[in-house]
Amino acid sequence: MTQEEKNQIIDMTLSAIGRINHPRFFRSERGYQGELYCRLREEFLSQNLLDERMLEPEYQKRPTDHLTQQRPDIIYHIPAPAEGEVFINNYTVWALKLRADHPDVISDFEKLYEMISLLQYPLAVFLNIDSDSHYLHDCIPDYRNRIVAFTTMRNEAEGKLVICKAYYDRNDLQEEFYSVDW
Repeated sequence: MTQEEKNQIIDMTLSAIGRINHPRFFRSERGYQGELYCRLREEFLSQNLLDERMLEPEYQKRPTDHLTQQRPDIIYHIPAPAEGEVFINNYTVWALKLRADHPDVISDFEKLYEMISLLQYPLAVFLNIDSDSHYLHDCIPDYRNRIVAFTTMRNEAEGKLVICKAYYDRNDLQEEFYSVDW
C-alpha cells in the first residue's frame, strides 16, 4: 500500500466522520460503528475502491486461520480464499471506542498492534467517539507511523462537530483540528 493510498483512506475516513452528527450515534458505539461503516462504504464506492477488495464490519478472525481472535470494528481487505494466505491483501483496520479512557485506548492499541504485526495491516485507524482524547502519544513507537487516531465530539453550543486527526510524521506527533457545521 502506497503512502498516497493510505492518505486517500485517511481522507475518506475524515470525510465519513464529518458526516456523522446525529446525537443518537454519540450514545452508542455499535450505532456509531454502523453509521461509520455506511459512510465509509459511500466514500469507497465513490472512489471505485470496492471491487475484489471489501469493506466489512466486525469481521470475526478465526484463530486457526489468522492466529488471532480479534474482532476489528471494520476492515478493508481482499478476503483470502479458503486455503489462501491470510497475511496478504489486508489494507486497513478500524477500531472504535465510545468515550474511551486511557486504559481502554491502550487496550485497543494493543489489539491494533496485533492486527498490524500478525496480519500485516499497513494502516490502522483508531476513533474515540464523543471524546477529545486520542492518546496517540502513548502508542508504542514501532507502530506510530501505522496508526492514525481520530476524536469526534458534538459542540452543542456552536452547532458544530469537532474532529481531531492525530498522526506521527516521523517522530513528531501532529494534530489537525476540523470543525464541521451540522
